[in-house]
This record gives sequence, structure tokens and C-alpha cells, in this order.
Amino acid sequence: MNAPSTPLRAGNGDDLIDVYVSALATDDADMALTTLSADATFHSPFNTWRSRHVPSVFRARSGAFTDLLVTSVIRDHDRAVICWHAAVGDARVEAAELVSVSDGAIDRVDVFLRPAAVLDAVHRAMVAAWPR
Repeated sequence: MNAPSTPLRAGNGDDLIDVYVSALATDDADMALTTLSADATFHSPFNTWRSRHVPSVFRARSGAFTDLLVTSVIRDHDRAVICWHAAVGDARVEAAELVSVSDGAIDRVDVFLRPAAVLDAVHRAMVAAWPR
């Protein structure tokens, strides 16, 4: 499990969020990781990961979800809500990510998934895709 490379320092939070959204939409975990601070926190329905564990979460997500489509991005200063949907096996998942920027890097990502009935399938897919 490698630590994220040097965080991308954008001129403002909007630029940084644009890079993050593009990485999410193109399934580019490595690019998403360049937007994160070294001590970033990732919250999901399953766990909270910090710092050196965050790259594994992003790489597992890339393997667990298919056909991910970003449907909207709502911004306000140092935060954004990114809405997307994707497939996990035969199930459809809807998600909202609350992304927080501090000191020129994303320092927190909170992911909310629905419907509740798909959470077991998401968990199984994330475990199967977890980097070894």
C-alpha cells in the first residue's frame, strides 16, 4: 500500500475539485490520490480510513464499481457534494460524496450510498477488490 504521491496543489478549491471529479469519472484512482492531503480521511458506510490506508480505499473503489457516472457537482467555497451512480455486479448504486478542502488539498471525503439493500453487495465488491 503506497502513500499518495505529492498532493496536487491547485490555485483554488474549485480547480482541485475539478481534478478530483475528473478522476472519479474516469476511474483514475492515482489521479484522485494526487488531490488528497497526506493525512486525508475517507469515511464510508463501512469504516473510516486515514492517511496511509486511504490509497487502498480509492484503488478498491476503482475495482468494485463499474459504469460510474457523475451526475452533479454542487460547490460552496471549500466543499463540494459530488453525486454519482454506478453498478456493483447487477445492482445499481447511488452515491453522494462530501469533499472538504483545506490548505490546498482535499483532507476529507465522506461517502453516502443508497439504497440500503445494495450495501452488502458493495461491501463484498470492495473486499474482493482490496489491494493485496
